[in-house]
Order: sequence, then structure tokens, then C-alpha cells
Amino acid sequence: MSRPFSYNDENFTVIGNVLFCHIKVNKPISQYGYIVEIPPAIYDRMVNKANKVHTMATMDDISDVFDVTVGVTKSSSDGKYYLYSNIAINITGNYLIGYFILKDI
Repeated sequence: MSRPFSYNDENFTVIGNVLFCHIKVNKPISQYGYIVEIPPAIYDRMVNKANKVHTMATMDDISDVFDVTVGVTKSSSDGKYYLYSNIAINITGNYLIGYFILKDI
């Protein structure tokens, strides 16, 4: 039987063995630039290290969603793990919404 793992912050929520991402884009992100740090307890449980997420407009007069490929990388400067995007994200105020599967431990 697996031990329960619970996590919730401004960018991530874990329910069961699914990591939900709900990341607000507060500043432009360059191609392959870091989006957010992934906490070590989450990184250690991640089954997949890449996925598609949706970026969703938050303005009333604009309804738009498009896919962004994201992955996980380890920083050579601080040794921490970060989520990054394969394209530049220049629209601030939108959310990146997606999920990753976590190991049952």
C-alpha cells in the first residue's frame, strides 16, 4: 500500500498521484527559460519529465488557449529543478494549466 503524499502551493497541487500545475505567468519567459522551481519532494515522485500544458487567457474580451511543451531541467548554477518551456511566453497574466503523473510510493 502506498503512503499518501500531499502538496499544495501557488503553482502546484497534488491529488492522489497527479500533480496539477496552475502557474500564473507574472513575467515574460524566454525560450528554455525557467518558469518555476519544482520542489524536491515533487521531482523525486515525477514519472514523466515533459508534457504539454495549456496557456489560458484571463482577460474578459479574449478567449484563447494554446499548447506549450514544458520539461524539467536541473540548473547547473544551483542544482535545483525547474520547469521550462520550449517556446518564449511573452503574455503575462495568463495561466499555464496541466498535469504530471507521480509515482505511487
